Amino acid sequence: IAIVIVIWFFTKDIMLLLYGTEYIAAIPILQIHILALPFVFFISVRKKILVMRGEAKMVLCYTGISALFFLPTALLLSSWLGGVGTAASCTLGWVFCALIAPLLFGHLQHMLLFFGGNLLPTGGASRNG
Repeated sequence: IAIVIVIWFFTKDIMLLLYGTEYIAAIPILQIHILALPFVFFISVRKKILVMRGEAKMVLCYTGISALFFLPTALLLSSWLGGVGTAASCTLGWVFCALIAPLLFGHLQHMLLFFGGNLLPTGGASRNG
């Protein structure tokens, strides 16, 4: 999250340093898009945990439901706001997948943004080694 905050506040300086004035219009796009980074990280971890728990089908369910949310949102916001709308729809899609999609599956509601309890399989192995 600290990386996101630093990049968000210094987006203009970063863009000017790396790409010059030609990409000045991309600053608001990057500022919106960078907000998705913590959710992307969390979803990557959640996918690995689901596979380890033998629930790989849930990864497909999350992906499908998220796509059903993302596609119309992307079409709508992109047509209204252009590149900024596309970045916003992408960020909203990741937020949806991280926070809303788990609520649709009762037995996986504990897999929201913040990890609660032990998410790894407990059969046979103890936490102390």
